[in-house]
Amino acid sequence: MIQTNLYTALAADSLLSAKIEDRVYAVVAPQKPICPYIVYLRVSKKDTADINGVSSLDAGRFQIDVWAKTYKESVETAKLVETALSGKAELINQMDDYDGEVKLYRQICEYLIFEDKI
Repeated sequence: MIQTNLYTALAADSLLSAKIEDRVYAVVAPQKPICPYIVYLRVSKKDTADINGVSSLDAGRFQIDVWAKTYKESVETAKLVETALSGKAELINQMDDYDGEVKLYRQICEYLIFEDKI
């Protein structure tokens, strides 16, 4: 399952873990989490096809949100995510955000991930 492998890749990276410890959450973070932290969710899933028909790959587009108290920390942590996923996922978009309600900065990162169905 792509989600399990995504979590494992993020949690297993020593540089990222030094920054966020175990604060990697699927879909929603707990109330008042310690910053910085990551929330990931699948935006879309698509079966892939090749010239011979359906291939053995699943494709998923994932949003990985990096939340932090400062803009600089959000950017630095997003870069650590990118490094942790290097060779495993393709960064297709990244946006800056600030949530005035919770007073946190956010990097919204979209990744394309392929995985064998087998």
